[in-house]
Amino acid sequence: YAAIVTRRRGMTGLMRIVLGSIATKLVEKLTFVPLILVGKRTPNNKILLAFDGSENAASALEFVGSLFGGFDYEVSLFHVIRSNGEGQPEYQHIFSSKEYTRAARKEMSETLKAAQTKLIDMGLTTDKVSTQIAEKAISRAGAIADRAKQEDFGTIVMGRRGHSHVSDFFIGRVTNKVIHMARDRTVWVVR
Repeated sequence: YAAIVTRRRGMTGLMRIVLGSIATKLVEKLTFVPLILVGKRTPNNKILLAFDGSENAASALEFVGSLFGGFDYEVSLFHVIRSNGEGQPEYQHIFSSKEYTRAARKEMSETLKAAQTKLIDMGLTTDKVSTQIAEKAISRAGAIADRAKQEDFGTIVMGRRGHSHVSDFFIGRVTNKVIHMARDRTVWVVR
């Protein structure tokens, strides 16, 4: 199969549960094929692809391109940098220096441009593929979930894990948080 599609939870009456027991087990165990967790909202033709340049993000990009090339879908490649310490004092320890932020922005801009070109080469139209880098975020997952909500992206696509190579993690921290924060959206988890 190309992917597994499931609802976030089954027939349980517990409304506060973000993922039911079956969906939770699939997130944990299904590491060899993309998993699509369907949210309450009906997905539209707007895809937010959280992109950090990792191997899993590249796989997510390939998956999106292979499915939507030639169709009228809008895809936004989105990257989040914690940056420059201008946040509230209690959060300054998590922000990057201005020098790091400039270097990361430059490097990621080039990486996003290459990813954008790849999607266009796979059949998406030039005017439907955009890139954006967000800075000054306290939470990467929060920034992703907020952008999806604010700009009405019905689907969020993410790699299973980012740059972490810790084999004990079955799913990355940011991906896990987005699954929980964007509970009304459809979230694709791609390896």
